[in-house]
Amino acid sequence: VYSLISQITSGYASSTGLMPDFVTASPAKPDASGGGTTGEASNTQYGWNACRYPWRIATDYAMWGTASAKTAMVKVTDFISGKYSDPAEILGGPYTLAGTTAIKNNENAFSAPFIAGAIVDSKYQTYLNKGWAHLQTHNDESDAYGAAIKLMSMMVISGNWWKPTDSPTGNITGPDTTVQFTLDDFANGITGQTDLGASVGAKKYGTTIDKDSCGLWYVWQDKEAKLGKGTTFTNMSGTTLASVENGANNAGDMMTGGVMGFKISKGTADNDWAGLGVSFGQSKGVKDLALDYYDLSKLSAILVRIKGTGSVRLNVMTKDVDAVGYGYYGTEITGITDQWQTIVVDPATFAPEEGSDAAKKLMKWNDGKTQCHGIGIDAATQVCNIEIDYIKLCGVTESTFGLEPVVGNKAPTGINLTNTSVKSDIATGSVVATVAVTDPNQGDTHTLKLKSGGDKFEISGKELKTKTALTPGSYDVTIEAKDNGGLTYDQTFAIKVVDAAANNAPTDIMLSSLSVLTTDGAGKVVGTLTAKDADAGDTHTYSIVSGSEFTISGNELKT
Repeated sequence: VYSLISQITSGYASSTGLMPDFVTASPAKPDASGGGTTGEASNTQYGWNACRYPWRIATDYAMWGTASAKTAMVKVTDFISGKYSDPAEILGGPYTLAGTTAIKNNENAFSAPFIAGAIVDSKYQTYLNKGWAHLQTHNDESDAYGAAIKLMSMMVISGNWWKPTDSPTGNITGPDTTVQFTLDDFANGITGQTDLGASVGAKKYGTTIDKDSCGLWYVWQDKEAKLGKGTTFTNMSGTTLASVENGANNAGDMMTGGVMGFKISKGTADNDWAGLGVSFGQSKGVKDLALDYYDLSKLSAILVRIKGTGSVRLNVMTKDVDAVGYGYYGTEITGITDQWQTIVVDPATFAPEEGSDAAKKLMKWNDGKTQCHGIGIDAATQVCNIEIDYIKLCGVTESTFGLEPVVGNKAPTGINLTNTSVKSDIATGSVVATVAVTDPNQGDTHTLKLKSGGDKFEISGKELKTKTALTPGSYDVTIEAKDNGGLTYDQTFAIKVVDAAANNAPTDIMLSSLSVLTTDGAGKVVGTLTAKDADAGDTHTYSIVSGSEFTISGNELKT
């Protein structure tokens, strides 16, 4: 497929990366006959068939991390983001392969897949955010076809397009396998970093990767084995992988197309061993055993999608709170074949690895005294040729694990004004109200502007101010808040200007507290009453219209 894409885009769409509705011949070329099917238009354009192309290729990258998929989509996204700086402006098709279109309206069948293509690289994040906001609100007249394409594109963008997997094998009636917390699906084939490590890095250190931290797979061999006992450790292509004890975090060399593969042939000495491991999230800039620890007390199962020959031992590496040393608890994964299968590893079968501190101290897994810093995979047989597609932890959430979920950027959800009423004699340039923005992302900053009402009012920083003299009446202003990720929210307010010469009725009553205890007796102060009044300096008296359980004393509500 990607060879065909390369032939077409290099020969006919080098500046856009677009594909035609149909192709033919070898080497490939656009098929002007419409694929030879009845009813298809005769053209060589990026039309109503090809419009699905970016969504499909982006899905391949999201599911399997296919490098060629990313290359193809970077070319398309560079083109479309350069042509339309705002994804809401993407026009419908068909497009020529050179990137021109005669259509003057936006159609979801074209814009949604283009926006989905932006998921392949973080450099498009702002563009993707804008596109997502557009798709949430935009509907067009391209009937069910465009609506379906939009829905499927949004599923991929939001991470709700599920990766096909095998049905788990093993003791599936025992441990709970319904909650899956991904340690690694090996999509990041460049660095050998786990998905969990990227989350730890982003949450704790503000970066998804650090060369000495944040969940990098590493290789080890027994020191004696490295002195000539005959143990070899290579990737699937036969390239030797040096032990981390030699300073090599080179497990990235094992990653190919979203799969981690390795070959181990152990020497004949009794103490020859080899394997690989990963910390959940090592302290930034600190090597060796200065690790972060996380809670796996809720672990119900580990799912491993695996194939190959030989057997491996899966270990959870812990630090026992009451012990000086480390515990290696695990179990052997057997029954591995040359066909992909998802094996359920039940923690109930975990036992300390022979010779480990935990075994020496006769300790048991999850006895209330363990925290974990990582996972290890050791060769359990003399020869292992293993490929692993993913490792998932069941029964564990980021919250119980000890790492709060990393929330992606979301648009602001509300705007509030401290005041919406002024008197007609207010001076030009005076503050009407302070603007506050509600945003699900803590720490987001916001830029405010007026979308309407700018003839009478203006925004200065976080303040709404008068711009001209005002006469009594009601004036609508629409305020837009844009967060530092480019997402926006706007809200319209009615600013009431009351006659300065007239006495105006209060507009609101506020109570400082709305609750009391059932044990509070009579005379307990519930809260203080405050009236909102456009007439500065007015005093107010309060009385109860209904509610015989309470009384008022001055400006206090009492039981």
